[in-house]
Amino acid sequence: MSDTTTPANYQTQFVVGPMTGAGGNLTVQGRQFLLALWNRTGGAPGYDISFEVTQINIALSTAQEAEVDAQKGISAAATAQGTASQALTTANQAQTTADQAEKDAQTAISDAQDVLQTSLLTSALNKARADISISNAGALAMARTIWPSQTSVFNQV
Repeated sequence: MSDTTTPANYQTQFVVGPMTGAGGNLTVQGRQFLLALWNRTGGAPGYDISFEVTQINIALSTAQEAEVDAQKGISAAATAQGTASQALTTANQAQTTADQAEKDAQTAISDAQDVLQTSLLTSALNKARADISISNAGALAMARTIWPSQTSVFNQV
Protein backbone atom coordinates (compact mmCIF):
# COMPACT_ATOMS: atom_id res chain seq x y z
CA MET A 1 0.00 0.00 0.00
CA SER A 2 1.28 3.50 -0.82
CA ASP A 3 1.32 6.76 1.09
CA THR A 4 -2.28 8.12 1.30
CA THR A 5 -1.37 11.76 1.87
CA THR A 6 0.01 12.31 -1.62
CA PRO A 7 -0.75 10.59 -4.92
CA ALA A 8 1.69 8.04 -6.24
CA ASN A 9 4.34 9.36 -8.64
CA TYR A 10 4.07 7.61 -12.02
CA GLN A 11 6.40 9.97 -13.85
CA THR A 12 9.46 8.55 -15.51
CA GLN A 13 12.23 9.72 -17.79
CA PHE A 14 12.06 8.79 -21.43
CA VAL A 15 14.57 6.05 -22.17
CA VAL A 16 17.82 7.62 -23.27
CA GLY A 17 19.62 4.38 -23.98
CA PRO A 18 18.54 1.40 -26.06
CA MET A 19 15.17 -0.25 -25.21
CA THR A 20 16.50 -3.69 -26.09
CA GLY A 21 19.85 -5.34 -25.82
CA ALA A 22 21.82 -7.08 -28.59
CA GLY A 23 19.74 -10.25 -28.18
CA GLY A 24 16.41 -8.36 -28.48
CA ASN A 25 15.62 -8.51 -24.79
CA LEU A 26 14.41 -5.43 -22.89
CA THR A 27 17.07 -3.54 -21.07
CA VAL A 28 16.53 -2.33 -17.46
CA GLN A 29 15.71 1.17 -18.72
CA GLY A 30 13.26 -0.26 -21.26
CA ARG A 31 11.55 -2.36 -18.60
CA GLN A 32 11.17 0.67 -16.25
CA PHE A 33 9.77 2.78 -19.06
CA LEU A 34 7.19 0.17 -20.07
CA LEU A 35 6.19 -0.39 -16.44
CA ALA A 36 5.62 3.33 -15.94
CA LEU A 37 3.68 3.50 -19.22
CA TRP A 38 1.63 0.50 -18.12
CA ASN A 39 0.81 2.07 -14.77
CA ARG A 40 -0.32 5.32 -16.40
CA THR A 41 -2.18 4.14 -19.47
CA GLY A 42 -2.16 0.40 -19.89
CA GLY A 43 -3.68 -2.14 -17.58
CA ALA A 44 -3.18 -0.12 -14.38
CA PRO A 45 -5.78 2.56 -13.61
CA GLY A 46 -3.19 5.31 -13.79
CA TYR A 47 -3.86 6.65 -10.31
CA ASP A 48 -3.34 5.65 -6.70
CA ILE A 49 -6.68 4.24 -5.52
CA SER A 50 -5.68 4.31 -1.83
CA PHE A 51 -4.99 8.03 -2.03
CA GLU A 52 -8.24 8.68 -3.92
CA VAL A 53 -10.33 6.72 -1.38
CA THR A 54 -8.74 8.67 1.46
CA GLN A 55 -9.48 11.96 -0.29
CA ILE A 56 -13.07 10.90 -0.98
CA ASN A 57 -13.56 9.94 2.69
CA ILE A 58 -12.16 13.31 3.82
CA ALA A 59 -14.47 15.14 1.41
CA LEU A 60 -17.45 13.06 2.55
CA SER A 61 -16.69 13.75 6.21
CA THR A 62 -16.35 17.48 5.51
CA ALA A 63 -19.64 17.47 3.60
CA GLN A 64 -21.40 15.69 6.48
CA GLU A 65 -20.05 18.22 8.98
CA ALA A 66 -21.20 21.04 6.70
CA GLU A 67 -24.67 19.49 6.50
CA VAL A 68 -24.89 19.24 10.30
CA ASP A 69 -23.80 22.89 10.58
CA ALA A 70 -26.36 23.88 7.93
CA GLN A 71 -29.14 22.07 9.83
CA LYS A 72 -28.12 23.89 13.01
CA GLY A 73 -28.19 27.16 11.08
CA ILE A 74 -31.65 26.41 9.70
CA SER A 75 -32.89 25.57 13.19
CA ALA A 76 -31.39 28.76 14.63
CA ALA A 77 -32.93 30.81 11.81
CA ALA A 78 -36.35 29.26 12.47
CA THR A 79 -36.03 30.04 16.17
CA ALA A 80 -34.98 33.61 15.38
CA GLN A 81 -37.91 34.00 13.00
CA GLY A 82 -40.30 32.78 15.71
CA THR A 83 -38.80 35.21 18.21
CA ALA A 84 -39.05 38.04 15.68
CA SER A 85 -42.70 37.18 15.03
CA GLN A 86 -43.45 37.26 18.75
CA ALA A 87 -41.63 40.57 19.08
CA LEU A 88 -43.65 42.01 16.20
CA THR A 89 -46.90 40.85 17.81
CA THR A 90 -45.86 42.37 21.13
CA ALA A 91 -44.88 45.63 19.41
CA ASN A 92 -48.24 45.78 17.64
CA GLN A 93 -50.05 45.21 20.94
CA ALA A 94 -47.95 47.93 22.58
CA GLN A 95 -48.77 50.31 19.73
CA THR A 96 -52.48 49.58 20.12
CA THR A 97 -52.23 50.18 23.88
CA ALA A 98 -50.33 53.43 23.31
CA ASP A 99 -52.92 54.60 20.79
CA GLN A 100 -55.72 53.87 23.26
CA ALA A 101 -53.81 55.65 26.04
CA GLU A 102 -53.41 58.70 23.80
CA LYS A 103 -57.15 58.71 23.05
CA ASP A 104 -57.91 58.40 26.77
CA ALA A 105 -55.52 61.25 27.57
CA GLN A 106 -57.13 63.48 24.91
CA THR A 107 -60.58 62.69 26.33
CA ALA A 108 -59.37 63.48 29.87
CA ILE A 109 -57.89 66.80 28.71
CA SER A 110 -61.12 67.68 26.91
CA ASP A 111 -63.17 66.77 30.00
CA ALA A 112 -60.87 68.83 32.23
CA GLN A 113 -61.24 71.82 29.89
CA ASP A 114 -65.03 71.45 29.99
CA VAL A 115 -65.01 71.33 33.82
CA LEU A 116 -62.70 74.36 33.97
CA GLN A 117 -64.88 76.36 31.58
CA THR A 118 -68.01 75.43 33.52
CA SER A 119 -66.32 76.36 36.79
CA LEU A 120 -65.15 79.73 35.41
CA LEU A 121 -68.60 80.49 33.98
CA THR A 122 -70.26 79.51 37.24
CA SER A 123 -67.87 81.72 39.22
CA ALA A 124 -68.49 84.64 36.86
CA LEU A 125 -72.26 84.13 37.13
CA ASN A 126 -72.11 83.98 40.93
CA LYS A 127 -70.02 87.16 41.03
CA ALA A 128 -72.42 88.91 38.69
CA ARG A 129 -75.37 87.82 40.86
CA ALA A 130 -73.55 89.02 43.95
CA ASP A 131 -72.82 92.37 42.30
CA ILE A 132 -76.47 92.69 41.24
CA SER A 133 -77.63 91.77 44.75
CA ILE A 134 -75.33 94.36 46.32
CA SER A 135 -76.46 96.96 43.82
CA ASN A 136 -80.11 96.10 44.42
CA ALA A 137 -79.61 96.16 48.16
CA GLY A 138 -78.00 99.58 47.90
CA ALA A 139 -80.81 100.88 45.73
CA LEU A 140 -83.41 99.44 48.05
CA ALA A 141 -81.65 100.93 51.04
CA MET A 142 -81.52 104.29 49.32
CA ALA A 143 -85.18 104.08 48.49
CA ARG A 144 -86.09 103.37 52.11
CA THR A 145 -83.77 105.87 53.64
CA ILE A 146 -85.39 108.82 55.23
CA TRP A 147 -83.45 111.89 54.43
CA PRO A 148 -82.93 114.52 57.12
CA SER A 149 -84.83 117.01 55.07
CA GLN A 150 -87.82 114.70 54.98
CA THR A 151 -87.66 114.12 58.67
CA SER A 152 -87.75 117.79 59.54
CA VAL A 153 -90.84 118.35 57.38
CA PHE A 154 -92.72 115.63 59.19
CA ASN A 155 -91.62 116.88 62.59
CA GLN A 156 -92.94 120.35 62.03
CA VAL A 157 -96.48 119.40 61.54
